[in-house]
Amino acid sequence: MNDIVQHLLLFLAVGVAIVTLGAFYTDALDQRAFRALPKRLVTFFGGCLLLVAILLICEHTFASLS
Repeated sequence: MNDIVQHLLLFLAVGVAIVTLGAFYTDALDQRAFRALPKRLVTFFGGCLLLVAILLICEHTFASLS
């Protein structure tokens, strides 16, 4: 994988933008959206990390079968 740091930074930027827009479109009041933003970011990136872990476990398991 070339430029892994660049890819991670781009993923971080796009992920923050998606979660931020989702928070402000979901909630009518900006104050509540700002308060909910850290929890939403942790949930989103935690879910992404969980998905990566599951995929790596599956890759390791299926690659060792042959």
